[in-house]
Amino acid sequence: MMLGHTDEDVPGTPDTEYDPYLYSGQQVRHNEDDFAGLFPDNNLARQAFSDVVEKVRSDRSSYEHVEQFLVVNDFKEPLKSWSGTDTEASPTEESDSIWTGYFRFSFLCLPRDPRRGWILGGGDHEFGAVDHLLTLKKQQHQVHSRHARLLHNENGVWMLHNDKRKVIVDGKEKVSGMRQMGEQITSLTFGDLTYHLKWFTSSESWYRDQLQNFRTRFGMGHVAHPRSLSLTPSDAFVEHKDYYFHRPFAAGGFGTIISATEKSTGKIVGVKRFKKTRQNKHSIDLEIQLYNRIGLSHVSVLLS
Repeated sequence: MMLGHTDEDVPGTPDTEYDPYLYSGQQVRHNEDDFAGLFPDNNLARQAFSDVVEKVRSDRSSYEHVEQFLVVNDFKEPLKSWSGTDTEASPTEESDSIWTGYFRFSFLCLPRDPRRGWILGGGDHEFGAVDHLLTLKKQQHQVHSRHARLLHNENGVWMLHNDKRKVIVDGKEKVSGMRQMGEQITSLTFGDLTYHLKWFTSSESWYRDQLQNFRTRFGMGHVAHPRSLSLTPSDAFVEHKDYYFHRPFAAGGFGTIISATEKSTGKIVGVKRFKKTRQNKHSIDLEIQLYNRIGLSHVSVLLS
């Protein structure tokens, strides 16, 4: 849940907001039913997005499924108004312009296979295989037909699954397998195309209800995520090693108990945090042995 907001806030309000990551003065509109959006960041990704929009609008019958995930601004924007640190050549013609917008994530716009999540990929003839068509030039941009997926795991945690393709998170972390999307804004690079995944929803209760309805509709069961833990990505989470730490919920003379999620799996764990000294070393080692012996796999012990 976002700080400074309550569960009673209307999700996605207002439905028009300025996004500083788009490096332009244009207002970026997002639908109030979208819980997240994937925004092109570098020039290659922006041009690829515009090319997809042009292709979809020229053949709507073939790209009907893909089109529902595109949110496109009303007017084209000059390419030379973009700025950034891209290595590709800057445009020279002032008349060059592109369509801007983002790829939407919404429980009202269903992926082809809801159990597998939203599939991201590229290719001129891949409109039957993906939900978010990132580029028509998959070989040129080094994007695979089914490059990655974004989905909710059994705990309802928002996860990236890269399907054994290279994905770079926040410009440095190469993801192999799965990775929780725990921040409100996360940079993602697929091949040569860079985006930022932005979380819109500020209402924890609205999001939980929508997710549960989604899971019930497709027979995926109840969201196994305690209501005491925030289900929505938050800048309030503290990232440490392979965990996102939530707020502490208990404390005593022997340490502080913190709820957390494991980034690589989305699994919910309990973390007992305490300072290790010569005086308590034996007690700590004994406690760890006890946890291992009784098989408390949902408890993680981190020493600090």
